[in-house]
Amino acid sequence: ASVITPGMDAMETKPLNLGYAAFFADENCTEFAGLYGYFSGQTYDITGALTNEDGTDIPCAEGMTCLIDPDGPACQALIAHDGGFLGNLTLDVGDDGSVAIVRDGADPTVIEGCLNSPYYNCWIKPFSSAQLKADPESYIPPSSGMGLENYGYLAFYTDEGCSDLAGLRGMALDNPIQVESFGEGDEGTCAEAMYCAKPGWGETTACDNLELTGGLTTLAVDDLGPSGTCAASDITPCHTQWISATDFAQDPASVITPGGTVGPPSEPEGVDGTDPPGESEGDDGTEPPSEPKGNGEDSGSISLPCMKGAVVAIFLSYICA
Repeated sequence: ASVITPGMDAMETKPLNLGYAAFFADENCTEFAGLYGYFSGQTYDITGALTNEDGTDIPCAEGMTCLIDPDGPACQALIAHDGGFLGNLTLDVGDDGSVAIVRDGADPTVIEGCLNSPYYNCWIKPFSSAQLKADPESYIPPSSGMGLENYGYLAFYTDEGCSDLAGLRGMALDNPIQVESFGEGDEGTCAEAMYCAKPGWGETTACDNLELTGGLTTLAVDDLGPSGTCAASDITPCHTQWISATDFAQDPASVITPGGTVGPPSEPEGVDGTDPPGESEGDDGTEPPSEPKGNGEDSGSISLPCMKGAVVAIFLSYICA
C-alpha cells in the first residue's frame, strides 16, 4: 500500500466519477465483508464501530451493519454504549482509479492498495467503478461470505439483462430503505437515477435537477424477490436485483459483470431462468460472451452538478500509513 500527496489540482478531475470502497476481514483484502459506493468530490458522513461495551473488538463483518445501515436498529444497538465514531471526508476518483481524500482542508492524499481502517476492525481497498467492472475479482476476490447473513445489496443495471452495472446500494434485512422514485413522464437515465437511489442523496442538487415526481418509495428485502433475480424496476429507469451479501461475496463477478442470477457458471443466465435469446452455454460449461453494455452510457461517470452530504462510510480520512 502507498500514500501519495499530490497538489490540489488532483481534486479537479471529473468530480462526479463513481467509486467504491470494499472492506475485508483480513490484511490481504481477500475475505470480503462490505462495499459502499461514493461519488467523487462529495462530502460523506461516517459511522464507525470498533469495540463492544465490554471492550472486545467488534468483528469486521458485524461492524458492516453500520456501513450498510448506520441508522438502523442493528447498528444503533451495536454502538449504543459509545455512539460510534463520527467523521466526514471528501473524495476524488481520478481517471486512473486513484482515490484522493481531503480532511479538514488539508492537501489531497491518494490512497492505493489494502489499508487498515481505523473505523472498523477491517482493511479497506478503494477503486473506481470502471476498474471494478473491468476486472471484478482483482478488487473483490471470491470468499466464504461468513458472517454476512444480515444484509445485502440492491444492484441497479442499465439493461434488461442485468449486465451493465450502474450502482450498488447496501440494504439490511431488518430495515427497509427509501428511494426517490420516477413518476410518469419523468426523464433520466439509470446512471443518473443513482443520485436519487442512494441513502440521503434524494435531497441533493443532482437529484433535484431530475425533477422527479414519484415521491419516496419504501422498499424492503421481501419486496425484491429471491437473491439474484433480475427484474424491471417500476420506480427507476433501471433493472434491479437483490443480492444477499453472502451470495455477493462468493461470486462477486456474477453481480458486477454480465449474468442475471447468482450461482455457479453452469446455471442459466436469463431473466426468467432461460438462456438469453441467441446465446447458450458452450459444451464445455463456459459462459456465453458478455452482452453489450446497455445503452452506451458510462455509468461510472455522470456529468451533473455537485451534491452534498450522503450517509456513507469510506473511512480513508484517518488512514494509518
